[in-house]
Amino acid sequence: MKILNLEEKVVSWQLTKFVIVGVLNTIIDFTFYLSLTRGWYFWQRQYLLANIFSFVLANIFSFIINKSWTFKNSEYDNYHWQYLKFFIVSLVSLLIVELSLFFLVEFLYFYDLLAKVIGILLSLVWSFSVHKFWTFKKSIINKI
Repeated sequence: MKILNLEEKVVSWQLTKFVIVGVLNTIIDFTFYLSLTRGWYFWQRQYLLANIFSFVLANIFSFIINKSWTFKNSEYDNYHWQYLKFFIVSLVSLLIVELSLFFLVEFLYFYDLLAKVIGILLSLVWSFSVHKFWTFKKSIINKI
């Protein structure tokens, strides 16, 4: 049995917290998406646009919790720059989900909710890695 060193334990715990935040984020995303697409005929037909709106709402929540809890990043002098980086990473994640949703629904006739889950899972590895090593990377000053 391999014993994890301190850095591996920290990364493992961060990944666990990232997944927890991701579950909460997904609940917010799905709740808003479902309220739009199952509540109004217009949004049923515009499911990709509804997905963008639900994504943005969940993204704001995710940034705040991941910054403060998952990565314990207390840098506030560059808060806007961090959110911009977070949003860029999230846009790529959105693109992954949107393409998965579109391809799986339109060409493989998947149920839209199942297609959305598959897209989210595909974007998980990408987003954790980039957020850890770019978005919330601690500056040298904070490490001292």
